Amino acid sequence: MANIKFSWMEFDCAVKQIVWQLTAGNKLDKFDAIYGIPRGGLVLAVALSHRLDKPLVSDIDQLSMPANHRRFLVVDEICDTGKTLSSFQNLLTATIHYNPKSTFRPTVWVGTKDSGDWIIYPWEVCK
Repeated sequence: MANIKFSWMEFDCAVKQIVWQLTAGNKLDKFDAIYGIPRGGLVLAVALSHRLDKPLVSDIDQLSMPANHRRFLVVDEICDTGKTLSSFQNLLTATIHYNPKSTFRPTVWVGTKDSGDWIIYPWEVCK
């Protein structure tokens, strides 16, 4: 098991890669707003919201409001087990890292991780 430190510079490159994948995959017109899973997904959601000029949604209840008719991109920093993102199967999803052994596969991801690795993102405080 390895601890992998992920820097702010790597984060910025990952954001650019996600934007490129969404653009190249013609997915930009498939969502109107971005929701970030608290806590790790919020940083990524804010960055993508700025880069893509799409509104950031902070209330999860807005995702299930039928009258809203908005389409969402749900983001998290990592899809490790798949448990967190599995409840968003009908929406576009994006993560920085993805564990191929996960029960859920995000729509877009930047890199993979081994099951035994622990990634420390720059916004996390190590105790």
